[in-house]
Amino acid sequence: MIDAIYHNHYADPIRPYRNLLAEILNRSLRDLLNPTKAGQKERRDAEYFFFCGETNAFSFIWICQQLEIKPDVILQRIKSGERMPDF
Repeated sequence: MIDAIYHNHYADPIRPYRNLLAEILNRSLRDLLNPTKAGQKERRDAEYFFFCGETNAFSFIWICQQLEIKPDVILQRIKSGERMPDF
């Protein structure tokens, strides 16, 4: 019984990790694009996150690779001020 529930609920074992990475990306976008809701430190941290160019684990580029998202498209939208969808 437990095996059947476990198997059905976790059919995609990677999904929880992808959801976590997507939420990191969404939170960073909110911190960067909503300066009234984010403090100055959060905004500076988000700017660094997006524009530092690092490729280590949990960096912006690494997260985009894991989610199969093109980082240059996101950066272009950020620079243009275009509204961003949730990931």
